[in-house]
Amino acid sequence: MRSQLFVPLLTYPDPTSTTFTEHAAALAKYLGADIVARVVDIDIKTPSAAFGGLFLDVPKMVAEAEDASRADGENLKAAIETEAGKAGVAVTTEVKRFHPEEACPMAAVEARYYDLSAIGWEPHHERAYELAESLVFDSGRPVVLLPDASNMDRLGHIAIAWDGSRAAARALADAAPLLAKASAISVIMAIGDKALPEENIAEHLVHHLKARGLEATSHVVDASADPTGGVIQRRALELGAGLLVMGGYGHSKLREFTLGGVTRDMLTDLRLPVLFSH
Repeated sequence: MRSQLFVPLLTYPDPTSTTFTEHAAALAKYLGADIVARVVDIDIKTPSAAFGGLFLDVPKMVAEAEDASRADGENLKAAIETEAGKAGVAVTTEVKRFHPEEACPMAAVEARYYDLSAIGWEPHHERAYELAESLVFDSGRPVVLLPDASNMDRLGHIAIAWDGSRAAARALADAAPLLAKASAISVIMAIGDKALPEENIAEHLVHHLKARGLEATSHVVDASADPTGGVIQRRALELGAGLLVMGGYGHSKLREFTLGGVTRDMLTDLRLPVLFSH
């Protein structure tokens, strides 16, 4: 059975970076997966009364925004098909149209049908944060965030942010296809930021990974003085890892979303590809 990598591509208000399409193709090649790409064009429909009161020619503005979205969508469709072809990866592309507020929630719903999702991470992209939040916490499937600075040649070395929690265990299980292909695995345990279930949880995990025939080592970092997410990422990069696996933590209440501390740290300053699972 072949695995499938779901790749949503946004066009509004700013398009997904074409650099991401290259990274997504490299990830699919590493996994031996097919790409299922969804280009999301916008369909604004009827502008709100408040919006219409601010501008004289609202229909023209709507048409221009939709035209720009279509053009960016065509460019992204061509880019993902080109990069998949270069990588020797099978790709299926489809263009779908949604109202801007529906795009991210609908991407999360569709992601439930695939093994893994990949999205581009640009901290100043208006919709990137919303898309990441929707897929990580609403799709029920693992998500890889790929910043433009990703070094895809290092995917064979995987770091695991391990605190022994339920979320971390879920991420570990979801990362199994990647771990099975890894040439090296670094288990990173942060101390000083919160209580841990036991002192030697990193070594405990390494023992279990080695029992499965995987090459793994443990590493401890001190996060008592600096944000945990930054400390873990820095150590992962020092070790030469190309992908970090971690559990995403957050909760929603009354339609307001609150991220856990380490998850928030990561999204604020993402320096390498990260597989989030919730």
